[in-house]
Amino acid sequence: MALITFGILCYTDLTERLVEKKRNSFMTGANLMATIPTGLGFLYLVHVLIIMAFNSVFNKLNLLRGRHYFAKGDQSVLFWVVPGLILIDIAAPWVFLGVLVGVLIVISLIQTRYNNKLGKNLPGVVFMAIAFLITIGIFV
Repeated sequence: MALITFGILCYTDLTERLVEKKRNSFMTGANLMATIPTGLGFLYLVHVLIIMAFNSVFNKLNLLRGRHYFAKGDQSVLFWVVPGLILIDIAAPWVFLGVLVGVLIVISLIQTRYNNKLGKNLPGVVFMAIAFLITIGIFV
């Protein structure tokens, strides 16, 4: 379900530069319904708080660099991706965040070198989808 939702979000973000809030709300609800019966509800909420801090850091980075690594819509996707990864493994959210930071660094280096070809603001959901697939590959 996450892969399908990521695919739809990547398509809408690339074509319309818009992340659908309805899909994010649906996936957040799906994550809650999956984690609460398994006893992972508390960890889910802890990860939501961590993502709030992570998004705060991105907002400050956006202001300092004058560039949007993650727009508000992209940041809202993190609220269901990272906590939902605890269904795979307790370490999966941390691996995902590490891979995401690595992907962002690589993309940032590429953008500084080829800024005219890639443009300044690439959709953040695409980066998250790449990091998500790498993380799933590590744990599967």
